[in-house]
Amino acid sequence: MLRFRYAALGAVVMVVMWLAWLGYSVGWQVGPFSERVGEAAFSWRLAGLSAGCYAQAAEVYRGELPGYRDAGAKAGEEVALGNVVRARMIAARILLAGGRPSAALAFAEGARQADMTDLSAAALLWRVRYELGMTAEAKRELMLLGMDNPAPAILTAAGEIFLAEGRSEQAMEFARRSLQENSRLAEAWLLAGRIYAAEGEVQNALGAAAKARECAALQPAVRQQAEQLWRQLQFDPGTSAGTVRHVEYWLRLAAYRAGDHVVFLVGLAVYLVVLFSPSVAALFRSREENGEGVRREAGPTPSA
Repeated sequence: MLRFRYAALGAVVMVVMWLAWLGYSVGWQVGPFSERVGEAAFSWRLAGLSAGCYAQAAEVYRGELPGYRDAGAKAGEEVALGNVVRARMIAARILLAGGRPSAALAFAEGARQADMTDLSAAALLWRVRYELGMTAEAKRELMLLGMDNPAPAILTAAGEIFLAEGRSEQAMEFARRSLQENSRLAEAWLLAGRIYAAEGEVQNALGAAAKARECAALQPAVRQQAEQLWRQLQFDPGTSAGTVRHVEYWLRLAAYRAGDHVVFLVGLAVYLVVLFSPSVAALFRSREENGEGVRREAGPTPSA
């Protein structure tokens, strides 16, 4: 037991030291590092940790603003402010996708307060408030914002509300208008994919989900939702995979799920090997010693 405890302590210390060295070497004090850690945490379904990493990235970017202002670097200030809004919005979307709108509200409000002119932040804020029960007010405000400025983000948020209410036709109209304004908006493609899926148009839904995944390079929450929709449609035995046997369906689905967590699984395997290697070695040594003791008690083997 004592050796096991020392092995566990040694493994934990090694992991902590490795993570500390990794963070120092790649620049843990900069925003992009926190974003990369947040994206990795989200791939492991750690929504709270991921949102916290993006929030830390937003604080780092916010700390850069005074330096740009003092230097009169307007372009740098705009970039830093945009990064603040973007990181906070990603944190809000991650929590919203995880079914935690109350936690997402603070980040959505922070993004809106950082830049009151950002229509994407405004649309996200009202989308979160809709999930919190402010259905009529959120719908009204989004419609008013869309009348004043039909930005793609506002149109998409309105379409998501109509889809949540079961009004697929109106939701598709907003999705199409949004894509006409910005054909690379991942949220709009995801909305279109969900609408197609609800209407049973599997091939169109697969195409929209694949497009959303392609356009969501910097949006982990949207990318994960698009991948989930694509897999659900691709491996649904009752739809596109109707010719695939039930067992093969589950095997392929398990393979894709394992592929999502390959880094985590490999790291866990290495950790377990390091953790239990002293105990395994001690077990083999004890067996060898017991075998040697048995041979000594038996005495020399008689010669023929």
